Amino acid sequence: MTFKELEIRDEVRRVIEERGYEKPTEIQFQAITVANTGRDVLGQAQTGTGKTASFLIPILNTITTDREIQALIIAPTRELAIQIKEEVKAFAKYLDITAVAVYGGDPIDKQMKLLRDKPQIVVGTPGRIIDLNKRGKLKLHDIKYFVLDEVDEMLSMGFIDDIDLISSKMPKDKQTLLFSATLPKEIKRISEKYLDDPKHIKVDAKSLTVDLVDQTYIISKASAKLSVLHDILLLNGDSKVIIFVQTKRMCDEVHEFLTENKFKTAKIHGDIAQSNRTATINHFRASKYKVLVATDVVARGIDINDVGLVVNLQLPQDMEYYIHRIGRTGRAGSKGRAITLVSDNEYRREFKHYSRRLKCDITETKAPQHQDVVKMLMERYFENIQGSINPEKIEAQYLELATLLLKDTNETVLTSHLLKLLYPELGKEKPQTPVRSKRDGDRGGDRSRGGDRSRGGNRGGDRSRNGNRSGGDRSRNGNRSGGDRSKGSNRSSDRPRRRESRD
Repeated sequence: MTFKELEIRDEVRRVIEERGYEKPTEIQFQAITVANTGRDVLGQAQTGTGKTASFLIPILNTITTDREIQALIIAPTRELAIQIKEEVKAFAKYLDITAVAVYGGDPIDKQMKLLRDKPQIVVGTPGRIIDLNKRGKLKLHDIKYFVLDEVDEMLSMGFIDDIDLISSKMPKDKQTLLFSATLPKEIKRISEKYLDDPKHIKVDAKSLTVDLVDQTYIISKASAKLSVLHDILLLNGDSKVIIFVQTKRMCDEVHEFLTENKFKTAKIHGDIAQSNRTATINHFRASKYKVLVATDVVARGIDINDVGLVVNLQLPQDMEYYIHRIGRTGRAGSKGRAITLVSDNEYRREFKHYSRRLKCDITETKAPQHQDVVKMLMERYFENIQGSINPEKIEAQYLELATLLLKDTNETVLTSHLLKLLYPELGKEKPQTPVRSKRDGDRGGDRSRGGDRSRGGNRGGDRSRNGNRSGGDRSRNGNRSGGDRSKGSNRSSDRPRRRESRD
């Protein structure tokens, strides 16, 4: 099956061809085929399977330009909302259709101004959608398409009451598309509530993890992990790499270590302002940085097709996030690699169960030997230099300088000195790795699940556990916090509360 065999309007098909996509993924083929008929869809698929296109293409097939806000797409996190909006922009390149992303942590006045331009598609997080609707700036009475993405994540973050409220503002006669990586009983009940005779589409996670990502692991002492990471990055070459860690503190430490070792590195976690996080992702996408160190704030929703390698320097808080992490590579039909560094204890206690429970193959490999890394670098540099030498294009002043130097200096010594200036890493000893965390896999600090969660309350990033004022979305106990919502422990009721701001 190819995209040519699916019912897709010409303007969208043109974009698909320009992107070089030929075959739809399993979720795309099934969901587009069903959604094109107007039937509701319950899609069960992991991240990285192309599900964003599976609901955007049917919407773009029939949406019109003569009416405003015909499609509402709800995502659990700001990052995912932004990414979906960018995908709408890309697929609607040849259509007069616009989309707006609305979410907490960004000035609401700015988003109200964007809504005045009457977009056809709105993508947002639940709290901000409710705020804008109550202010009369986001009208939902004419919605034709309703998409709930990453519903399992919304459930864990306590958004379900918000979804109920939003749904009550929309007409009953609409098409609803619901997507979730897992399908526990709670989500089955939600689907019965929101969907009308849906087609259940399930994509096996095995097709994602095995077919597209080569997964390996390395047994390493916690104190040696950064040294192993250093050599992995040198061997990797120029392809983009995302390094996942568990805490904000570790993210900062790894970023500092790599920067000191001359890697072009950026970092992203919940204490970093939303505008800076967005800028960092854009710079990484544009290859200004080749290495991105991140907590699980970007494990879902960031679509960068040319990430060649994912390194799990620390295991995720929840096993399911392993899939979301490695889903950052092996996208758009290309092969990817994922390497996980685990200590003996981590392997025996936790990681050895991953392969069986996730139904995928994860094979052990050995840590790179430093002498092998140096040898590989020498071969790479030799090829680069030899391939770039062109005597006819060397300026006269360089030839003159070389002649003068060679009069009094042995040519081998001179060449070695110049190479040392050009490639100083060849002469370095294996780097030291002073990790200040109490232990690898430190469970303190922030806990990332769609957005980072800190135990303290005065953070400027995502939600804190005690809900102290930080400016942004609301925590579960009602006080203001910095980003999307945490599970909040200081509560006397199980009823989820609003977490996004009304600013």
